[in-house]
Amino acid sequence: MCHVTEQGMWPLEGYFECAGSDLFVKLECLGGAYESQTALRPITVLFPHSDNPDFNMPLARPAWKFVHPDRPGDTAPNADPRWGAIGSMTEPDEKFPGYAAVHSCLVYASVQASDEDDFRKKVSGFTRELDAWWTAFTDWLGVMSVQNFVGLGRRPRSILEHGVHAWSGDQQGNRHTACGAVVHVVPAEPETLTRAEIERAMVLARHSTRPPVAWRLIADARSLLMGRENRRAVLEAGTAAELALHALLEQEIPGIQLDRHTLGMLRDEADRRIPQLLPGHVRDDLVLPRNDAIHRASEEPDRPTAAQAVVKAAEVVQAAYPDA
Repeated sequence: MCHVTEQGMWPLEGYFECAGSDLFVKLECLGGAYESQTALRPITVLFPHSDNPDFNMPLARPAWKFVHPDRPGDTAPNADPRWGAIGSMTEPDEKFPGYAAVHSCLVYASVQASDEDDFRKKVSGFTRELDAWWTAFTDWLGVMSVQNFVGLGRRPRSILEHGVHAWSGDQQGNRHTACGAVVHVVPAEPETLTRAEIERAMVLARHSTRPPVAWRLIADARSLLMGRENRRAVLEAGTAAELALHALLEQEIPGIQLDRHTLGMLRDEADRRIPQLLPGHVRDDLVLPRNDAIHRASEEPDRPTAAQAVVKAAEVVQAAYPDA
């Protein structure tokens, strides 16, 4: 029998593959247990760990809490590339595998169910909750780092593409009621996540809350920049800054009328009304390159110009949403 509480809560253990991209993390993050929450329930996400931190060595899954009764030794974690691997980024005469690519994670939760059939139905609903949470979580990671979860020209990411697999278990640690539901763009030099960044994203993603649209546009611009789509990156950055300047002016000056204001006009208004909140060089680094990207279709912005436009737009968005 399942270890069910008096309130009819069934323990749920499962795993899923990271959708959109592997998580590129510092080695300190491996083996960590991270607390967050879907729209309906708390969850704990466990990262795989490393038994051998050498180049390209596979990661090992966390130990199962529940195992098949006929396979009691299954709880022992084994290194397997399906869970990820130590990084292999190298430079001439130098090697620095200071990061890992996490491909799959364990997840723990509880669901209320009356019997095994009801548990399977509830797991199906939980997988959709988890999918929405993953979108919010990776949105926040895309804001906090240059990891590319957007994926140029790809369909929206979903962990259901690979499937979510789950089961319950009893007090003796025996697994049963297995079920699941089913319906990766990598940077050349991955920007690795720290434990603090992962924990912060877990908190921000609680209840599947996504970042403001302006921040998500910055993540889009970074993804486009990595794909050498310089003009599109500048255009996305300009749109993000335009939304942020609207928000910033409306926050600081209640009742202000901003109908039909262009990015340049919004920048001038902010410079006149709230200069202390406006980052420097917005006109030269962002407004002018964005205007050129719109009006000079035959001239592709060079990469340094596009990169600086994205950086400056992020500074503007940060001014409007400092707590994001």
